[in-house]
Amino acid sequence: MNHIKAFMWLTQSAPKKLLMTVLILMVIGIFTESFGLLLLIPLLEVLSLGSNPVNAKPGMLDMFRSFFDQVGIAMSIESLLLLFICLAALRGVVQIMREKMSSRLQHAVIDNLRLRCFKSILSVEWRWFLNTKSADHGSLLLNYINRIGAGLHAALSLIVTLGAMAAYFMTAAFISLKLTLIAISSAVFVYLLLHKQREQVLTLGRGLTKSSQALFSNVQESLASIKLAKILGSEDLQFTRMKQTLHQLSVAMLSFVESSSRSRAAFQFLGAALLAAYLYLGIVFWATPWPVLITLVFIFSRLIPSFMSAHQQFEQWLYALPAFTDTERLLRECDHHTEDVVSDTSTAFITALKKSIQLKKVSLTYEGRTKPALSNITLTLPAYKTTAVIGRSGAGKSTLADMLIGLLQPDQGAILIDGIPLSASHRKLWRQKVAYVSQDIFLSHDTIRNNLTWGKSEISEVKLKDALKRASADFVFKLPKGLNTVVGDGGIRLSGGERQRIALARALLRDPWLLILDEATSALDRDNEARIMDSIEKLHGGYTVLMIGHRLLRLDIADQVIVLDEGKVIAEGPWQSIQKNKLLRL
Repeated sequence: MNHIKAFMWLTQSAPKKLLMTVLILMVIGIFTESFGLLLLIPLLEVLSLGSNPVNAKPGMLDMFRSFFDQVGIAMSIESLLLLFICLAALRGVVQIMREKMSSRLQHAVIDNLRLRCFKSILSVEWRWFLNTKSADHGSLLLNYINRIGAGLHAALSLIVTLGAMAAYFMTAAFISLKLTLIAISSAVFVYLLLHKQREQVLTLGRGLTKSSQALFSNVQESLASIKLAKILGSEDLQFTRMKQTLHQLSVAMLSFVESSSRSRAAFQFLGAALLAAYLYLGIVFWATPWPVLITLVFIFSRLIPSFMSAHQQFEQWLYALPAFTDTERLLRECDHHTEDVVSDTSTAFITALKKSIQLKKVSLTYEGRTKPALSNITLTLPAYKTTAVIGRSGAGKSTLADMLIGLLQPDQGAILIDGIPLSASHRKLWRQKVAYVSQDIFLSHDTIRNNLTWGKSEISEVKLKDALKRASADFVFKLPKGLNTVVGDGGIRLSGGERQRIALARALLRDPWLLILDEATSALDRDNEARIMDSIEKLHGGYTVLMIGHRLLRLDIADQVIVLDEGKVIAEGPWQSIQKNKLLRL
């Protein structure tokens, strides 16, 4: 994607009024800059007290005299200086307003882009998300988009600088076309001379993207594995990895600083040499009058640093371009893999689960694998009954859970809810009626109350207490702060069994049609597992329950047991009949 297309795409989400305000302020700033520069000539002519008329533009003094006549003020040194001061004040006010509005525009664009990326990630198919790295998404939402913000700021500044340069060149051309054409030719030559350096900056930007991604991934993984690092005694190894990642990031950033310093030094040298050349040509070859020559020197002395700023701002944009490219690619992929959703979300495809959930000849194969995770599965989960699914690791249990939740769409076959097919566009509606409790419980660093009501609106105190009792989580009422107890990061201040019971209570608060317990007790000791199983047994008849695990303590509480192996159903029926199957080895 080229630079102009990238900038236009980026500003599409900008508030239109704010964008127009910034553009208008830019135009006003350029106009005041040009008018102020032209004002230097009559000022110098009046100050010269009788010097020869300006040969380059003999009518310029008359033009300003006509302007003052129209406003009813006599042209004098005082009026010219007052006009010059007023223009400088106006330019300062416009600059302050433009920078303020530009900053608001930048934040609006970046905030919209970050929210758009986050919404796109939330809306993608679960199967696509499984093939990506969450740390990469986190790095994009934080680091990449921050770099894009810096790049956008550089691009907006570049537009202002180019506008000012255009004003300088037009003013200079109005005074002396010859010297202006030489200056433009010199600028083009210097720009072409630094072509390789701009390519190097783009390469450095790609390197920074990779280094930032590696740092974010390292930080996320290191913080998540601190407990394991302490147990294994690998703190030094973790520290060394972080140090190496930071070194790579520092090298990428310092390389860009070094590149910018080289271009700045080159501009300073070439600028001084070109300015001397302009003076020599104006004095020796063209005998340019002093008022004109001094004005041109002033203009060119401002053009050279402006050109240097423009080049560095362009380098900043190039430096941010790889981050923009990756962000645009993510949005394109997310749009391609967005989940289908019904257009009328107020109409549910079923009103309640009354009969059963059926899987008919369902198969699913993950990308990059030849062996299906589920193969030709046909089974029935009766409503208001408890079904247990068991099997060794890799048998397809979690895939079955994800499919019944509505996260995955089968490649072949169909899922029927009371005989109605669960289509791709209705899966989001179906998920609102499903509660899921896994082995890895998500609890935020917040109170028990807020963790219970996470994802739900207002819930009464009665419902909270009832859900806790049904989940055998009465321990909450014995805590000093009760429901207002802070559980710590990930629920670290609670035991494993307590976290599971809090999660079960949270699931029950959804009033689900289907309650799925996926390896919910596999990491618990016998006592806590027994408590959870007792809670599940009390739910019998009130909910459609699916228990999943490679081993379960109380299979006798299930109305039916299904055994999976290598993605296929190898046995199903009451637990008593399953036990008699001597071929079953779990």
